[in-house]
Amino acid sequence: MSDHDAERRKLWDLIEQIGFCMLTTFNGSDLKARPMSAYAVPLENSIYFLTDVASHKDEEIGQHPHVCLAYADSKHQKYVSISGAAVIQNDREKIREFWAIPAKA
Repeated sequence: MSDHDAERRKLWDLIEQIGFCMLTTFNGSDLKARPMSAYAVPLENSIYFLTDVASHKDEEIGQHPHVCLAYADSKHQKYVSISGAAVIQNDREKIREFWAIPAKA
């Protein structure tokens, strides 16, 4: 395994272990961050979130798709920050796949 592959695996492991992140969006004038339960799928190079269709974050992402995800495990001093483009989807199969007791809360 190359150094790059090992670093990539470590990144995905941290994302999966921490599980929750602050999702930061832009509404055109301000940055807004909110805690979200994240569902990492390394094979797809994707991180999914379940969200209320009526939430402002969907509208913000639709208008300004660049977001930042900040993960923190302060107990172990491990942190991850990722920036990228978000896409709003309504994939019912994915929703069923990720729907669980913690997501219902």
